Amino acid sequence: SFYGELRETKRFNLRDREISGGYYYPLSQTWTLLVEASASPEHNVLPKGSWFGQLQKSFNGGWDVQAGLRRSQYDSASVDLAKLIGERYWGNFRASYTLYLSKLDNAGAAASHNIQLSYYFPGRSYVTLGASKGREVDSLGSGLGTLTTDVSSASLSGRYWLNDDWGLGYEAIVESLGKLYTRKGIRLGLRYAY
Repeated sequence: SFYGELRETKRFNLRDREISGGYYYPLSQTWTLLVEASASPEHNVLPKGSWFGQLQKSFNGGWDVQAGLRRSQYDSASVDLAKLIGERYWGNFRASYTLYLSKLDNAGAAASHNIQLSYYFPGRSYVTLGASKGREVDSLGSGLGTLTTDVSSASLSGRYWLNDDWGLGYEAIVESLGKLYTRKGIRLGLRYAY
């Protein structure tokens, strides 16, 4: 399947637009490939470009493992992000743990952790609770060095299908970047399946 997204974000009184898209392709009954790309014309706070690739392997008993790598390019630096996900499905539930390892060009690396619990309603609708904690390394610009900060977040997200073709996507999130700032956001979307 193919998918795409348009979004607008505002951070530090700077507004960015972004377009992204991806392709999800089953290689076999137990292996899946995912590729994504994004671009932001303004790229004030969002990356000007990003590429992502991920492999997924399914096992018996509802177990699943995924490994992916993302490269994001900003004006002052580029960031590589590796992620490893372990998840399990049982009944109407899904639980997952994700380890993120990020590396800023010419700077240190940082790790973050995410846990999620999802409930799937009859049909294709679902709701997910998530929490994250870790560290983030940011570039302060040319010659100014880097800043390492503790980060955390909590979120509620999901999708509610109105009928076989149309669905609503939603997300409410609170993110804290140490003592620098706390960001709150709500995202609503309309999805069409064909």
